Amino acid sequence: MTYVLRTYLLASALFAASVAMTQPQAPLVRHSFDTSEEGWTGLGANCRASITTQSSFNGSGALKFEYDLRPRAMGLLAWQPQEGALAGANTFRFWVRADQTTSLGFIVQEKGGGRYTAMFAVPKGTWQKVEISLSDLILNQGKDDPKDPSGRLEPEKIEALSIGDLAQFVAQADNPQFASLIGLELGPRVLLLDDFNVTAEKLPATVAIGPKEVVLDTFSRPQVGWLATCLTSVVKGETGAPPAMAASYRQATGRIVALARMIPPGSLKGMGKLSFTAASKQRVMLLVQVEEAGGGKFNTILEVPEGNSPKSYTIEFANLNAADDSPVRDRGLRPELAGQVVFIDASMLAGASSDADNTLTIRNLKALPSTP
Repeated sequence: MTYVLRTYLLASALFAASVAMTQPQAPLVRHSFDTSEEGWTGLGANCRASITTQSSFNGSGALKFEYDLRPRAMGLLAWQPQEGALAGANTFRFWVRADQTTSLGFIVQEKGGGRYTAMFAVPKGTWQKVEISLSDLILNQGKDDPKDPSGRLEPEKIEALSIGDLAQFVAQADNPQFASLIGLELGPRVLLLDDFNVTAEKLPATVAIGPKEVVLDTFSRPQVGWLATCLTSVVKGETGAPPAMAASYRQATGRIVALARMIPPGSLKGMGKLSFTAASKQRVMLLVQVEEAGGGKFNTILEVPEGNSPKSYTIEFANLNAADDSPVRDRGLRPELAGQVVFIDASMLAGASSDADNTLTIRNLKALPSTP
C-alpha cells in the first residue's frame, strides 16, 4: 500500500508540474489602455497621447497618438519602464491601427548602451497584430547613434521604448520632388495602440542562419518586417508556400516603390549569392540592392514578367555593381557587412509601365554560399 501511495503521489506531482508548464506565463507588463495612458506619452512638436473609446482592439479603450507628418517635426510614442523592470523580457506583443498606410519603427533604448530597431509595415485602417522578439531588434549603427559596449541588447538595461512613423524621416528632407517620387503625403496622422504586452516567451528567429543557407525572412510573425515607401500596402501573402510578402501599389509615371528588409550585421558572412522567388501582376523592372551597414550599396536589375507566375532568381554577389550613390566604389560587396536588402520597382522611372494597379510578391528569400 505504501508503494502504491508513493507512486500515486509522484504521478500527481508530475501531472501538476506538467499542467503548470503548459499554462501561459503571466506577462511582465500589460497595458490595456482602457482607462489610462499607462505612462505612454507623445514626444515631439504638436504630438499628443490620450485614451480613446471610439476604437479599440480589446477592451473599452486604446491609446491614441496624434502627430504631424511635416518638415522639422518628429514625433514618437514613448514609454519609460522602471529600471530593471524588463529583466527577463523576450517578446513584445501589441496591436496597432494607422489612419494611413505606412511603416513603423519599434525602438528600444538601453541605458548606457545602444539603440535597437525593428521595422514593420501596417495597412490603412485595420488592426495589425505585432510580435517582436529580442532577435528582431537590430542595433542602429548610424553616425549619430550611441555605441553599445556589449554589442547585444540586454533587456534589464532597457530604459525606453518608442514607436514612430518612419515616413517622418523622409518628410525631414523637405524635398517636394522626392516626396512626389515616393508618394509621400504630408499632414496630420493618428496611430492607435492597444493591448501592449511584454513577456518572457521566446519566439523563433525570423532570420534563420545555417551553414548552407541564411533565410532572410521566415515571415513567421503576424506583421511583415519590412519598410515600404508611402502608399504601398504590404501584407503577408494569402496563398502559396512558404509564406511571402505581398506589396500592393499603383505603378504610376514618375514614381518608385521600394521595399527594405533590415538584417542583423554578420548574418551573410560566408555567403556568396542571393536567391528568391518573385511574382507580379504587372511587368516589373526590379532593382535588387544589398546595402552594407554604414557603407556601400551594390545592386543589379532584373525583369519580373507580368501574369503572377512565380519565377526564381539567383544573384551572385560578385556580379553586383556599386550603386550611383554608393560611398564605396573601389571594391565589391562584403557580405559580412550586409545590413539591408532592398527591392525597388523602377519600371515607372524607366518608362516601362503604364498606370496600373500591381501586386508584387516576394518569397523564399535566402542567401547561399557561392557556387564552387
